[in-house]
Amino acid sequence: MLVDVIYRSAGGVLLDDEMLRRGRRRTYRGTETTIMCPEDLVVIKALASSEEATRHWYDALSLIASCELDWDYVLERARSAGPRRLLSLLLYAESNDLAVPTRVIELLFDTVHRPCAVAGR
Repeated sequence: MLVDVIYRSAGGVLLDDEMLRRGRRRTYRGTETTIMCPEDLVVIKALASSEEATRHWYDALSLIASCELDWDYVLERARSAGPRRLLSLLLYAESNDLAVPTRVIELLFDTVHRPCAVAGR
């Protein structure tokens, strides 16, 4: 069985200890493996989205709609890897009536547009 392990994905997101720790064990075709948690996948999908690969954007929206996410972890990951892209995704998700905590949007907005306010918190 061929397994593709991606150590660096879109937006420079690296496979790190935290990502591995949060991974979930699943069985696929009789082989147990660790898969990425939905929070990391949301961040990576948002960053990977492009004009040629719009499916990533909609994959991320689907995860927001169908998973109970650890929003604090999404926020932590988004702050270091593409906060503007994540902010736009979450605003778009909210405009489609998907449940996104207001505080997450506000904190990401502050990260992007008022970095001094975030540093002072």
